[in-house]
Amino acid sequence: MIPQGSVVGVVGNNGAGKTTFAHNLCGLLQTSKGYMSIAGKTYMQNQRLKTCYMVMQDVNHQLFTESVMDEILLSLDNPDEDKAVLEAEKIMESLHISEFRNLSESGACGTAGRGGGRHRGGGPRRERQ
Repeated sequence: MIPQGSVVGVVGNNGAGKTTFAHNLCGLLQTSKGYMSIAGKTYMQNQRLKTCYMVMQDVNHQLFTESVMDEILLSLDNPDEDKAVLEAEKIMESLHISEFRNLSESGACGTAGRGGGRHRGGGPRRERQ
């Protein structure tokens, strides 16, 4: 059991199973068995798929879209574009990253990226499994 609000680090040598553990935790492995319980609510593998996300390890290819705003919009299931933009802006505000809304992957060193419009094509898509 991990106490609420704790920060946990998973460390180990290459091949020790850190990534496999993270995949299981997020429900990404079909062979995931068991459950995860948070604040008394139980999450099975298929439910964890809907609530967990993993960041790729290749720091040169973190974003799938043209900007941070587009990346957040890609993760939202809101068909109303105006409402989705408002929701994305609230998310950025809550994370204190609003100033980075137009930052692109190529601008991660401090240069502003290309735009904040909703981007649905032009690059690889993140597929939910």
